[in-house]
Amino acid sequence: MGLITARGISMQHIRLICVGQQEEAYIREGIAVYEKRLKRFTRFERISGAPSISHRGKLDPARLAIEEAAWIRRQRADRAQMVLLDEHGTVYDSRGFADWLQSSAAAGLGKFDFVVGGAYGLDPSLRSEAHHIISLSALTFTHQMVRLIFVEQLYRAFTQIHKLPYHNEGF
Repeated sequence: MGLITARGISMQHIRLICVGQQEEAYIREGIAVYEKRLKRFTRFERISGAPSISHRGKLDPARLAIEEAAWIRRQRADRAQMVLLDEHGTVYDSRGFADWLQSSAAAGLGKFDFVVGGAYGLDPSLRSEAHHIISLSALTFTHQMVRLIFVEQLYRAFTQIHKLPYHNEGF
């Protein structure tokens, strides 16, 4: 099942690629709630991990970001649009994000890899390869929190697109 637009185009697959492991139980539980809800609209998959670096603590942040970028590239799906979640990206409100998602589906873009970097951010080379860069807020969040905030906003976008009573816009 996918996101069906007025032109009958569907969003087939959305993946969230995250550097690092999920540690906090409350964040894992929150993400699980929205992952379950998203099944109604799209195939959603979350990939978490990091490059195998035995000397991780000894690498400078720039070198670590390069290693993480290589790991991210290996996780990417064929023909998926890479969208970085980065503080320097386009800022949308919830309605704007839903509109962007819907217009992307209408343009025939059915596969997305949304990417959350590690503690030191994303390597600049990924920015040049990205199809789009989105900022979730001008505020700074932990990379763990970004995962939960993103899946909630993704679910919110789908409910707005399908005119379901979740968003309460205008109140």
